[in-house]
Amino acid sequence: MSNSAKLARLGFAVAALLLAALPAFGQGLTINQLGAGSTLTGTELLPMYQGGNPAVTTTPSAIATYVLNHSSAQSANTVFAGPTGGSSAAPSMRALVGADLPTPTTSSLGGVEAINSLSNNWIAYIDSSGVPHQSQPAIGNISGWGTNVASALGNALNGSGGLIGYSGNLGTPTAVTLTNATGLPISTGVSGLGTNVASALGNAVNATGGVVGVATGCTSWTPTDQSGAGLTFTNVNAQYCQYGNILFVYGSLTYPSTTNSSQASISLPVAVPNQTYAKMQGAIFGAGAVVFFVSIPNTSTGLFYNGAQVATTNSGLSTKTISFMLIYPAS
Repeated sequence: MSNSAKLARLGFAVAALLLAALPAFGQGLTINQLGAGSTLTGTELLPMYQGGNPAVTTTPSAIATYVLNHSSAQSANTVFAGPTGGSSAAPSMRALVGADLPTPTTSSLGGVEAINSLSNNWIAYIDSSGVPHQSQPAIGNISGWGTNVASALGNALNGSGGLIGYSGNLGTPTAVTLTNATGLPISTGVSGLGTNVASALGNAVNATGGVVGVATGCTSWTPTDQSGAGLTFTNVNAQYCQYGNILFVYGSLTYPSTTNSSQASISLPVAVPNQTYAKMQGAIFGAGAVVFFVSIPNTSTGLFYNGAQVATTNSGLSTKTISFMLIYPAS
């Protein structure tokens, strides 16, 4: 037996006891005081027995039968209640309807209406009539954003204060700070460049039309005797720098005392390419006469000549401290 049926049965039993103890309406008699064959009219009955339940003329046995019938097993999920609407009427066993439920309040439970869900909406609140209301959540309803993120999401894409949308490339941004950016076009993405600078920056370093890059920077270097006389230089201080394809060789050294008549020659830090344009001439100071320093193609050697293009000998530089500079291509 369901709980509702048990409650209904209990209710009818209590009602029967009350009828047995209370006077019948209009006569001051209880059901037990009615004699055999006595009758009660509908107006003389307690409200639950007035009307057609049972008939207008009612006997004690009919009343007892009515109580027993309505306190027996009933259908599941039914209650003993008045009408679902309209005028007042005698109670009967029926299912609950929405109108039977109380209206909810902020401090008590009650009935709530069903609602058809709307796309991208949530339940915002339920009013005092039990009606739920939906709304679309706003950016401000969501917690956990980082500083200024919610504000940026509320602004137009690519607009002031908004997020920057990705469209394959940045094009020409107005005012941004780039960190580790790639793909920024030099020709249109950087302003303030001089004439042809953007074009030069777009070409390979050290290539035609490109900028000259430092290949090695400046490096210390120790020139050695290449004349075959086995001379040892002192007070050597020499360096070379390579910028792109151009080598700058410079330094100073002191020749030992020597009577060797071989042509003076020292080593170069980078091999001279096997090209006629690689034979270059530099100046030497401190030799006591006009002396030139010449790079020899396809070697790593520089030879010394006087102003008449005659070889300068080791003996001609004996004990002299010379300074020299030579510029030649690396390839």
